[in-house]
Amino acid sequence: MQELAAAGNAISQKAADADDPTDVTDAVWDVSGEIAQIAGIGKDRIAETITDTIKTIEDESGKDSDTWGQESGVAYDRFLEDHLTEVVIQRSTDAADDPVFRWRFDQGERVETTHGTRLDYHGFFKKISSATDRRLVTRLESEDDHKHGGTDRGQDTDSIGPDDRPWGRNKDAWTQCISGLVAERSRTKTVLGPRTEAWENIQARIGAATAYRSLEDAVAQGLIYVDADKEELWIPTSVVATAVENVETSRRALQSELAERDLDSDRLSGNGISEAIRRGGNVGRFWRLDATANDVPSPEAVEETVTSGTERSAELTRDTARSESESPTETETFGRPPTEAEATADTDDDGASATGGGKA
Repeated sequence: MQELAAAGNAISQKAADADDPTDVTDAVWDVSGEIAQIAGIGKDRIAETITDTIKTIEDESGKDSDTWGQESGVAYDRFLEDHLTEVVIQRSTDAADDPVFRWRFDQGERVETTHGTRLDYHGFFKKISSATDRRLVTRLESEDDHKHGGTDRGQDTDSIGPDDRPWGRNKDAWTQCISGLVAERSRTKTVLGPRTEAWENIQARIGAATAYRSLEDAVAQGLIYVDADKEELWIPTSVVATAVENVETSRRALQSELAERDLDSDRLSGNGISEAIRRGGNVGRFWRLDATANDVPSPEAVEETVTSGTERSAELTRDTARSESESPTETETFGRPPTEAEATADTDDDGASATGGGKA
């Protein structure tokens, strides 16, 4: 497109007038997403234009020099090939996990990225260059080798890396090289995930608790309820709230975790996992779990009804105050408006919630 070509020329002109051309290209990269949104052009096309422009600027600045890559700084691909010592891939025990990549270099530099960052040519460069005192340049030495007539390693390929790492700026080549580098120099470290820890805390609470078959008592006193007909275990939200707060995760995250492990009830419509139930003048909210799942523990004991008023803990008492302010038939959908069926489900003519509360 003419507009993209004009944009590339404008970047080149600004860079040519600057003391350090990379200051200009870095600034353009920082706002490339906004430019793409305003112009209605895909960010990949904007990135392509900027990348081509940077390469042209670098070629122009180094075309008459026999010391390219030495005076200006360490080339991007050379730094990764020669100075990266290890990549530690940190995975967690959570079923829904976004691994963290920890890049370790030979002078003690440490860089941490998520899955997608390393595949962003310029974004990854900025992460690395900000972590080291060494002068790095976005230039690829492999491209310079090609321009100056081959590598100093006598390889048939123009890349300074092995044959299966043909360093290049285009998306496919970059992805191939970075992925190959990670495969060659990485090790995996597994840590306890916050969602797993929260769930283990809930499991411990269930395993040490007495549950009840009386929904009226469970609602009134904030206790664990056993629904034998539906083969479900209903957990007061106070138990969930304490578990997520102790490990600094969220109810939404834990809901996703339990859904991924297939531990939530399949009788609630939509994406819901919890339900507010009214019994008489009491309201309680419960997370509904599949009691047949192997990872859902059995309570220490199951009683028909509460025989005294001492079962309820101070923690559960506090949670009922929250529950009473919630709609008795509201399904916890985390931002998704309840459907008409959800809004009217399990409510009799008096507006009181029925025992099951879920879809058949």
